[in-house]
Amino acid sequence: MYTLHALTDTRNTDVIVLRTLLLASAVWIFLSGTSAADWFRYAAALVLLLLALLARFLLMRTTVGYHRIVMLGALLLLAATRNLYHAPLFVLFASLPRFFYGDAQIRISDVGVALPGLIRRKQHAWSQLSNLILKDGLLTIDFVNNRLVQLPLDGSKNSVDEFAFNDFCRKQLSVHQNGNTG
Repeated sequence: MYTLHALTDTRNTDVIVLRTLLLASAVWIFLSGTSAADWFRYAAALVLLLLALLARFLLMRTTVGYHRIVMLGALLLLAATRNLYHAPLFVLFASLPRFFYGDAQIRISDVGVALPGLIRRKQHAWSQLSNLILKDGLLTIDFVNNRLVQLPLDGSKNSVDEFAFNDFCRKQLSVHQNGNTG
């Protein structure tokens, strides 16, 4: 059995979560206003809207981290609503997706290939695969239905002999393909 660790890039999910929370917070601030003269409330909502619009740029192209933006959003929400429950809920909802990321382990055994999923692993039998190759830190899985999955592997966590791994996969594929046709 082989266990490989894929590289995980969670930035796209972070952008979606962050934009949703920032937009929801801005709307909440607008709707929870009690007086029309509360300029700080509207300024904070405007800053949250700008952060939501710039979230992709801030996360992908600058050194501003996800947690800094979350903390800024939580502080603005706390200051604008003056409610002690909104900011911790904001931070909690921003942290929840991190629990679903999990460890991106790919497990290859005699039974088949288990790929990581959002909530549970997806098991694929060898009969569903037409080819599986590890080359230069890139795992390529070719399915019988012409679906192709390529996963870059984390070199610091994987110490697999490519030749032995590819030989194991080739043998499993030939055994399971011959077993299904004969």
